[in-house]
Amino acid sequence: MDNPPEHWDIAILGTGLSESILAAALAKAGKKILHLDENDYYGGDSASLTLLELITWADERLKPLEQLADQPSSAYLLAQRKAFTNIQYSFPSSSDQLTPDPDFMRDSRLYAISLLPCLVPASGPIITSLIASGVSRYGGFCLLNSVAMSTPLDEKRPEDEWELKRVPSSKEDVFKDRSLSLLDKRRLMKFLMFAASDTENPPELEGQENTTFLDFLESKFSLPKSIASAISFATAHCSHIADKAVPALQRLQRYLRANGRYGNSPFLIGHYGGAGEISQGFCRTAAVQGATYILGRKIEGVTHVPEAPTTPATETESGDAPK
Repeated sequence: MDNPPEHWDIAILGTGLSESILAAALAKAGKKILHLDENDYYGGDSASLTLLELITWADERLKPLEQLADQPSSAYLLAQRKAFTNIQYSFPSSSDQLTPDPDFMRDSRLYAISLLPCLVPASGPIITSLIASGVSRYGGFCLLNSVAMSTPLDEKRPEDEWELKRVPSSKEDVFKDRSLSLLDKRRLMKFLMFAASDTENPPELEGQENTTFLDFLESKFSLPKSIASAISFATAHCSHIADKAVPALQRLQRYLRANGRYGNSPFLIGHYGGAGEISQGFCRTAAVQGATYILGRKIEGVTHVPEAPTTPATETESGDAPK
């Protein structure tokens, strides 16, 4: 390290998303930051790794707890081993199924595997923060091609075969969809216009506080169950059929506002990963502001050194503090 500072104001352990945002904010505020990580990559548990890095990551966490306890400075791996309790991998084309063959490894550096895959809404506080902080300059994003739902071919026998159906993401997609009747298309467009409006306290929601979103779609807009289910789970992100109408509509509004900002999709995907790439972007922003980074080094311990006591001020006979 060339010309390291004599001291740092703050030391941050780990380069996960929260720690990286904190480092960037404090560095921009003028603090001297020392950012440490026992891993030799950024991102912590949300990192994006090459195939070889992922195999190393898995092997380290597959070691028995007794073996880790005998190693010096293994507190981090001990915590990781307890957090990740079921890790498995295999390569069926290799002889021992644990070692990838050379042909498989030839292109392994052309892609990354994210420990925490995620989608970034094209509109909202996340993308606003990435642009305002300048972190968006350090990452690449592409649009999610489509959203699809897995539905049974025969609703009377859902245990048999299922198929993936693409969820329309625009007005053009709705009218091009041949699986919808003309009447259903009109009803769907009427609902989408209602959902996208900014009208406060619309009459359609009066007395619907305890109504489920599915019932609301079927009763108020006469949408068939198949379309109501697609709207609920694919665009309003409901997790249960009992989800209420009002919060589901709020989620759907965010979905509709994000769609079309950068193209015909409401979501962005990082070219080299999800949260891990965003973490690395915040770390780069912190480094530009003067933060110091040390990766791949064991942290043996943290010692608190109390500040030297200050001499208390004394008063003169008149009661005034000396000048």
